[in-house]
Amino acid sequence: MKEKLVVVTRSSPESERWIDSIRKSGRAGYHFPTIATTPVDSSPELIDAIAQLSRFDWIVFTSSAGPRHLKELTLTNDIINKIDFLKKKITKVAAIGKRTAEAAERIGLTVSFMPSKSDSRTLGRELQPVLGRKILLLRTSIASGELVSIFKKRGAKVTDIPIYQTKLVQKPDPKFLRLLESDSVGCITFASPSSVMGFCALVPKKLLVIARKLPAIAIGPNVGKALKKEGFKNIHTAKEPTIEGMIAVMP
Repeated sequence: MKEKLVVVTRSSPESERWIDSIRKSGRAGYHFPTIATTPVDSSPELIDAIAQLSRFDWIVFTSSAGPRHLKELTLTNDIINKIDFLKKKITKVAAIGKRTAEAAERIGLTVSFMPSKSDSRTLGRELQPVLGRKILLLRTSIASGELVSIFKKRGAKVTDIPIYQTKLVQKPDPKFLRLLESDSVGCITFASPSSVMGFCALVPKKLLVIARKLPAIAIGPNVGKALKKEGFKNIHTAKEPTIEGMIAVMP
């Protein structure tokens, strides 16, 4: 009997390592991206913030895409491409979790803080010091305002600037739909609420009935809540927000 597939729904630039980890665990992976991240247009506010990172007390990243797009922006923008921000004495860096910290460190930044849980609410409550400090959030254009609200209530001065945008994939994958219909999919992994939304938008309703019964592997509680809201019945939430943590809870 042919082994069933572990489906990875995260965006293309970030999926390769996940597929490799799934393969090393003895499973077969299949990439079915449901979201894509692209740079935002370089606004004067964004360029000014990056050119003067040292004026902020904290730079906060809430996903691994943030550092990647920051690096891309410094390399491609004509106005700031001569600024070697990695060699400047910049402020402290906070990352929402391990994979985001690793992404920041890959571009030469040193992460000073990670919260005890990888979610925005915990990050907002645990980051210290905050009172009177200037905080720069570099994140997706569709980010929730909850983190900004928490920081402001704690007395921080927050600059919240989108550095990338998250879009739902519009083009369906006929091969994946055939695999789903033929009972070739063993479980489906989700790394963000956006990936859940994109999945449900891409898959036809009659096949969603099948998908909702399969084991859905959530990277964290917020993703688990999004899956439950969309009607998934067999949700497994990783104890650690990594692909290794997700593999550990796969049935």
